[in-house]
Amino acid sequence: MSRERPSLADVRQQFEPLSIDLRDQSTPRQRCRFCGSDVVDLIDRLKEHLIKYQLTDQTDDETQSTLDKVDIDRKLAKFFYSAGIPFTAIENPYWLDFIQTILPAYNSLNHRNLANNLLDAEYQVEQESVLNFILCLPKLIFYDAKYTESESHTAEYIYNEFKSIIEDIDPSKFAGVLTDNASAMYAFCVEIVKSGLPADILKLDWVERSMNQAKQIVSFFRTHHQAESILLNQLNTITLVQPVETRWETCLDSIQSIRRCKLGLQMSVVQPEVSSKMTHDLKEQILGDLLWANLEALDYFLTPFVKLIRLFESDIPLLSYIYEE
Repeated sequence: MSRERPSLADVRQQFEPLSIDLRDQSTPRQRCRFCGSDVVDLIDRLKEHLIKYQLTDQTDDETQSTLDKVDIDRKLAKFFYSAGIPFTAIENPYWLDFIQTILPAYNSLNHRNLANNLLDAEYQVEQESVLNFILCLPKLIFYDAKYTESESHTAEYIYNEFKSIIEDIDPSKFAGVLTDNASAMYAFCVEIVKSGLPADILKLDWVERSMNQAKQIVSFFRTHHQAESILLNQLNTITLVQPVETRWETCLDSIQSIRRCKLGLQMSVVQPEVSSKMTHDLKEQILGDLLWANLEALDYFLTPFVKLIRLFESDIPLLSYIYEE
């Protein structure tokens, strides 16, 4: 026996009126609560729209009423949200076969329904503050959601939540932590400093001295055209890079560019035109071994760090590759 068709009130419950200017003479419109589309406020149009999305009641036993469909969708969505099941699981062929077996008339949701309008509706109902934690393996994996309730999202609170998850999993498996809360990120940085990790290597005396010498070399050949021309004749190309103190990447680029030009630099500084304009100390550094040994050590040390920095700054989730490098 077929079920009774929904009343006009049941149909209109699936829409919400759109506010219009009273001076506007156009036909009033309604907005669908499921897909957000605007529909002309005529009952036949509203029914047609619902039928299109298979939300209305049909007159035979193989279909369900509008209210049944809405209620089933919401309960099914809530099950997925509460159990932490990936939304794509709802399109699994075995799930679809199961649904067709127990309820042939029911048209199952898809992952877009779960991720958009139904999720928005559930959030509006709950109105709860949540911290979501995602792991990068390198694929993004939802790990946990913390309902903060009345807790304020302070740096200390977020830091402790992160710390708890890291300790539960295994600190050795984490390469980094990222949050949009600047205060919390600062708290992590402070904790790292307190843990006894070495200070910025660029501030060590021998490193600072070596980088100053690198700057002097680059500046000299950039500001003395005759010396630059002589160096160019030795190398056919010049790629000297000026380091920036606050950027490890440019420091490494500068070190590597000077090392590539080592032979040309040493051959150039013995030329009278260059030697007469260069300080004796800088000339001795270029011709000696200490500067080159220090630059080689810095190159060896900074290269993996710069590589990791560039991985962190890329748009592709690559954090899990860090331990492989």
